[in-house]
Amino acid sequence: MECSNNKRQAGFTLVEIMVVVVILGLLATMAAIGVPRYILDSKITKAKTECRTLEDAIEAYVNFNNAHNVSEDEVLQLTVEDDRLKKKKVPKDPWGRDYIVTFDDESNQYTVHSMGDNGSDGDEDDVFSDGLRKDQESDY
Repeated sequence: MECSNNKRQAGFTLVEIMVVVVILGLLATMAAIGVPRYILDSKITKAKTECRTLEDAIEAYVNFNNAHNVSEDEVLQLTVEDDRLKKKKVPKDPWGRDYIVTFDDESNQYTVHSMGDNGSDGDEDDVFSDGLRKDQESDY
């Protein structure tokens, strides 16, 4: 008597598994290439927003207290002591460094900027409230 096995075996073939592994590898590669750029873009956006917020807080403090002859070092300390600020400490930039405050005699305004990703002041990745380094075009 001949035994006939008509049952079909369930499961995936090696080729099907390899196709899935290749597709997953391609997706992981695309994510690994694109994600760091989005992280950098978000840090730049956060730094620009915080620079703008700090500049507004400094301007409000100076106008409210008529303190136009305040040095750059004193400005951040004064804004921390201002009761109208919700947080009592000045935030660090997205890279964990202090923001830099400068006073421009020509425009009679305070400017706040971050040293950017590399931590070096005065180069192309410095972030200001209106974009990257003042003398460069920005695509952000």
